[in-house]
Amino acid sequence: TDSIRIIKFLRNNNSDLIIDLEPLSNYTAIISYLSKSRKKIGFKMAAGVRHRLYDETVDYEEGKHINDKFLNFAKLLRIKHDNKLIKPSLEDTDKKNINHLLNENKIKEFIIFNINSSDLIIERKYLKDRFAKLADYIIEEYNKNLIFVGTFNQLSYVNSCIEMIKNKNKVYNFCGKTSLSELAYLI
Repeated sequence: TDSIRIIKFLRNNNSDLIIDLEPLSNYTAIISYLSKSRKKIGFKMAAGVRHRLYDETVDYEEGKHINDKFLNFAKLLRIKHDNKLIKPSLEDTDKKNINHLLNENKIKEFIIFNINSSDLIIERKYLKDRFAKLADYIIEEYNKNLIFVGTFNQLSYVNSCIEMIKNKNKVYNFCGKTSLSELAYLI
């Protein structure tokens, strides 16, 4: 399986450090532990025991911005940082491509919808029928266009949600149509 391949790869390459940035999944904690890396760092949650699989931990502080939570790893590793969010570097082509997509579809005002989450923790996925109801509510109450975003691999999942929406005339599926930097410009 993929898990065994990952563990073998990590062991064969004698990793010095593994930083597990996933706060909820026991899977990543177990992979980190089984890697036999010299040092393993991960989040310590208020509840649970997965932190016992790490050599050092960073407290997952509820209510803090995720950026600050991740920067606590840098602090633990004594890496200097300016504690600022990194702004994406946008090219003129990113702006041009997004403006083309918006103009082509005659979209002016819109709300971005991302209904995707990692398949690693399926429990995080909000049910598609609830997204569809939320989409209909936003369209009816606020008369906004909705742009669904995601990767090409998420296209069929997003299409199946869009099929449940009553007001499809204000729904646009941009899955697989944007690069990461184009998505940053769209947002």
